[in-house]
Amino acid sequence: MSSKFRSQYRGAVLCIFCLGLAQIAFSQAAADDAGQKLTLLAMGEATTSLGHHASFHVYKASDGTTGRVDFLPLNPLQAAQEQIEAWTKLATAIESREHYDEESDHAFNDRIVAEWKSSSDPRTTLFIIIRRDRFSCYYIVSPSMQVAKQIEQLIGASPDKVSSRP
Repeated sequence: MSSKFRSQYRGAVLCIFCLGLAQIAFSQAAADDAGQKLTLLAMGEATTSLGHHASFHVYKASDGTTGRVDFLPLNPLQAAQEQIEAWTKLATAIESREHYDEESDHAFNDRIVAEWKSSSDPRTTLFIIIRRDRFSCYYIVSPSMQVAKQIEQLIGASPDKVSSRP
């Protein structure tokens, strides 16, 4: 990972690191179903560039690939939407953007799949999945799309409930 990306990511998304507990449910069964077993390496808390407190988990796959998920419970809805857009701006390419409205409880959910490519090293690519499940926001990043999707399964954010937005 290039130092330019690390400083950009750190400056844009994370300002303060400290120990804490994340509010993400870990389901080993979901990881096993997806292929590789993920191991929880670290967890803690951080602050985003918008000033929101986030919890994070860092996972490692059996092949050594790592991935991270940042989790924020945000209320009101506008704060959640602003955080999703701030994270989306970090991507260099949006692969898909999906939206799901559940009329029964007025829930609004988003799923954005994106890539970040280093301008200084074109071989450096990170895959990003950004989720908003009503007021809960997730930023998943990994050099492997498979690991990013496994982490998404661990947090219970099921992409099968999401339909493509035109």
